[in-house]
Amino acid sequence: MLIERVVFFQPRTFASSNYRTSAGSEQMWPPWAALVLAPIAQQARMTVTLVDARVEQSRWTSTLGELSPYDLLAITVMTGKAIHDAVLASEIAKSHGCRVIWGGPHVSLFPMETLEQAPVDAVIPGFGYEPLARLLGVINRDGWPKRSIDGVLVRSVNVNRLAVRKNYSAGTFPVPSASLDLITDWEPYINEDVAIASRTISSITSEGCSRRCTYCSEPQTSNSTWYTRDVSNVVKQTADLCQRSNANGVKFNDPNLFHD
Repeated sequence: MLIERVVFFQPRTFASSNYRTSAGSEQMWPPWAALVLAPIAQQARMTVTLVDARVEQSRWTSTLGELSPYDLLAITVMTGKAIHDAVLASEIAKSHGCRVIWGGPHVSLFPMETLEQAPVDAVIPGFGYEPLARLLGVINRDGWPKRSIDGVLVRSVNVNRLAVRKNYSAGTFPVPSASLDLITDWEPYINEDVAIASRTISSITSEGCSRRCTYCSEPQTSNSTWYTRDVSNVVKQTADLCQRSNANGVKFNDPNLFHD
């Protein structure tokens, strides 16, 4: 059965004690993983939907209850307590015959454990741009893969721990411009930040880090590699982002801004 739609799911992060607005509520950043991966699905001629549990706190489970075998649920998963919604969302999706794929920090730190223990069909450890494009290409051509492909670990009867490669590193795959149209209401992502502005929106211009600091998870999740974006595109995207959200300040959440 061919997959016709990719549904990107953003779990709640439960990080109010670490990231607070000046009013004391949890800062809510745009779901950048979904926004930058969505164009890859669109290029594969699939429709794209975003479900953000932080915004749809009382509705997201019923929204996912409408999934079908023609859908692929894609989740970027933080580790720790934030894994809760990812597990529940995946269980809902699987009960409706939907394929499930995880990426993000949790998968990058624990790829085989996730594949063996979580309700998933595949995982992408490390940078997901090129592996996701490769997976969707295989799906369009041959249907769901029966074995792992480069950058994508697929659940199968012959999963071999010894065959696991390192996290997919930053490469030359062109990072597409974010699909900002996925979000129709930007107000939930506006934060009052005492250090920046009364209406601050968060953005990213690069990912990963080439350093090898032992106190940080970035060297493990990014393989100590760095993915940057074209500067002119970043400027255009930032201007577009501020116009859409009516923001008067931008907070850049890059792990490292100083490699070049």
